[in-house]
Amino acid sequence: MIGDKLKKLRQGKKLTQTEFADKIGISRGTYAHYEINKRHPDYQTLIKIAEFFDVSTDYLLGVTNNPSRDENKEQKLKEFLEQPGVPYDENTYIPEEKLKALRELLESVAEKLPDSEEGEKDK
Repeated sequence: MIGDKLKKLRQGKKLTQTEFADKIGISRGTYAHYEINKRHPDYQTLIKIAEFFDVSTDYLLGVTNNPSRDENKEQKLKEFLEQPGVPYDENTYIPEEKLKALRELLESVAEKLPDSEEGEKDK
């Protein structure tokens, strides 16, 4: 669960809950609820946490056990989707009309993500 990972990462940096919460701009109480799995961070906070600990959001969410961040993941996905006849599995290819919809979806999601430079200005 995310709380266990957060606690381990925070303790690895020898930070108190208050110190860490201050660093990412939330209250200690809110952060404490994350560690005991009573609450979950919103997307922007999850990204701040991942950036602070230099881990992937997938790792924090339990999607992978690999904490490494792949900062080029979005670009790689975009390049993959732009290939003609993108393979979906061994026998199936994603047709161009569906690829167009996927590209549009990816672009709309990317537009909603906070820009890392803007996030720094807000601090």
